[in-house]
Amino acid sequence: MLEQRKVNVLVTGDLQNWEFSQLLSAPLSDCHVVQRDWQTVLDDRDVEFDFIVVAQARRGSFAEADIERLCRQFPLAQRVLVIASWCEGETRSGEPLHGLHRIYIRDWAQAFARLLEAYSAKGTTRLSRPVTESRSDYLYAVPQIPHASGPLNIAAQTVSPDCFDTISEFCKLRKWTLQRLDSCTKCDLVMVECYRSIEETQRAKPMIQSLGDVPLVVICGFPRAQDKQYLDANFTAAHLLGKPFDNGMLENAILQLASQSKLKLVIDVA
Repeated sequence: MLEQRKVNVLVTGDLQNWEFSQLLSAPLSDCHVVQRDWQTVLDDRDVEFDFIVVAQARRGSFAEADIERLCRQFPLAQRVLVIASWCEGETRSGEPLHGLHRIYIRDWAQAFARLLEAYSAKGTTRLSRPVTESRSDYLYAVPQIPHASGPLNIAAQTVSPDCFDTISEFCKLRKWTLQRLDSCTKCDLVMVECYRSIEETQRAKPMIQSLGDVPLVVICGFPRAQDKQYLDANFTAAHLLGKPFDNGMLENAILQLASQSKLKLVIDVA
């Protein structure tokens, strides 16, 4: 039986920035990862990669002409720009780079896992779609089919009725049960909406512990590294996702915990 070829991943850009130093250097399963400085990549025409990951720490890090040059140099690669926290407002108040799909650094682990899964199955990913395509266009064009994962019992505590309705629809599509945390006596997973701060999870902690201290995934508006550190210090099993998110990313986070026999979810939709 032939051994499956490892996916070749090139990581370049603002690699010295503290937000990228640990995240992008972490080992990726079934991947051969190479890190190179930006200028070396632009001058190198003899190597092919399956994925090109460009890390951007601040606005103005790269010239538009260099991005176009990169796209011409690696036309067949799946190319993506990973955005650090200082670039989160580019699409609203700045001039974002064109030619590359964008992933926020807060979503990197889950998003790239999904890209690798799609690439392994089909040899291509959503990164091959037009970069001018809006997120809404993509979601309408490529409906996300829930995984057949078996039943899950979920409890939720939300600030807004809309958040609870969103979770309810998400669960209904997957044939998972949903109840409110304050009336729950047994569940596999807890979802909590935090309005302003990750520290609001402490209000739900006694109820979560009474259910057997079930595991936790966190989704918040602008998660930072210190938020993940806070969760790791205060909860037995914690997973962090950022908002906005799509159902596929949320589902993957839950299924990942399920495969590890860990399930607990906190949602911040502020």
